[in-house]
Amino acid sequence: MPRPRPRLRPRGPLHLNCEAPSPAEFEELDLVAVDHPAESELIVHRPGFPESVFRGCVERDGVPVADALQCWLDVSFHAARGEEQAKEIAARIWPERWSD
Repeated sequence: MPRPRPRLRPRGPLHLNCEAPSPAEFEELDLVAVDHPAESELIVHRPGFPESVFRGCVERDGVPVADALQCWLDVSFHAARGEEQAKEIAARIWPERWSD
């Protein structure tokens, strides 16, 4: 029986890349702007090079999501817990290489 994997909990706000964020979409998601980023739970980024960010998306249940390899690349060098997250993602993508 495979052992359960620990759930990763974010330290600090989550980051979301959004191609063309609109106030209507934020309202639909019950998101509210804050004056100080330190108070936020979510930071929305509008990437400078959207083609390179969104080209590799895949659909999961009709929802566009980031490819697992792109997620691994994105978190690999994040200062807070990037290395830990990258190892967890790699263990799921390439279990034969990253098994304990």
